[in-house]
Amino acid sequence: MTITTKPAPGRTQDADLTERILEATEQHLRAHGFSGLRVEQVAQTVGCGKTAIYRRWPTKEELAAAVVTHQADPGVEPDTGSLVEDLVIHQEQSMIHQSYEQGLRGERPIWGILIEPGVRDIVDEQFIAARRERGRTIVARAVSRGEVPPETDADALLDMIAGFSFYRTNVRDERLTLASFRQVASTVAGAPPLRIIT
Repeated sequence: MTITTKPAPGRTQDADLTERILEATEQHLRAHGFSGLRVEQVAQTVGCGKTAIYRRWPTKEELAAAVVTHQADPGVEPDTGSLVEDLVIHQEQSMIHQSYEQGLRGERPIWGILIEPGVRDIVDEQFIAARRERGRTIVARAVSRGEVPPETDADALLDMIAGFSFYRTNVRDERLTLASFRQVASTVAGAPPLRIIT
């Protein structure tokens, strides 16, 4: 990734500066992780003052979360009439958000910074919560079609698929395929986790 280290002559447009700050922050996160992220180093890389960064993102957590959500796209809500196919599409959309991690062996994965509580809370509020609600809708439709029992635990089902994908990409550094999504979705849909009634 090429980072422009000096602003263009004349007044830098706000959108351009924002983009360059996010690119530089991503570069620093990949090289040093969240604990090694220093706003002053990002500012130096971009060629701006720290104030320009803090004006956009008042905390380091908000800056890191902005990098995570910058390329995120909620996609469209799938409704194929099949739980398995809807889950495959839903998970594929989730993986598009992580697709730029591929081919970057040796660098820290950006989505891996979600283990930082402050970053995770912001990303959850701005992005993940809406995706989770969409997943619950997919499962609810499957219940209404009789594909899975009414006591299916939608959150546990979604966690099983998302956890598999997150572990494979962020821990094992493997590329996932639609075939692997379909295999996991088929397995989970065939024997879905049920809510525990106490």
